[in-house]
Amino acid sequence: MSEAWHPIARETDPLTAAVLDVIRERVSTVIGKDMTVPMSLGEARAILPDGSDTVIALSVAPAQRGRFGKRAALTYDLRGQAACRGHGFAIIGRATIDLKTQAFYDISVDIADLGGIRRDS
Repeated sequence: MSEAWHPIARETDPLTAAVLDVIRERVSTVIGKDMTVPMSLGEARAILPDGSDTVIALSVAPAQRGRFGKRAALTYDLRGQAACRGHGFAIIGRATIDLKTQAFYDISVDIADLGGIRRDS
């Protein structure tokens, strides 16, 4: 993880943007909580620019304390899944947050397409 600011290299796709929005909104609710096991951040719904309804469910693993440059920081491991346009997606990521200001230093996610969702009748 680079500690210097740099502009984005490419445009974020709509599903990733929705996941990042959920992370920014929900991770702040667990900052400072004493976690010994992963904690659910619940389920969120998002509408993508093409009108697709998306459901995103995430959980955070216990925080790791460290430093980001000279500042005290927390890093959370994120896991979850999303469903959109009949496809399932696996989500793995990390979020690093300033302990004092609760500003996000870094959020990274990898989203893997798991293929079509089969509904049993």
